[in-house]
Amino acid sequence: MFKSGAIVCQGIDMDSLSLSDIRRSRLIYLLAPENEVFFDFQTIAGIYNLKRPEGLRWYREIAREKYGVK
Repeated sequence: MFKSGAIVCQGIDMDSLSLSDIRRSRLIYLLAPENEVFFDFQTIAGIYNLKRPEGLRWYREIAREKYGVK
């Protein structure tokens, strides 16, 4: 879909965006401070089938920088 031009996002180089990039950006969004009520480490680890939820801690730091601390 990205390569066909069906989706256009201003300021994002869609040609170089990989599925891993999309997956990682969703994970960071789920860890945003506004979502902490709904998504904790265990829940997100389950969604992403991760064995070690503590590995998500640095993603939470990125989410706090991007979306602000509540």
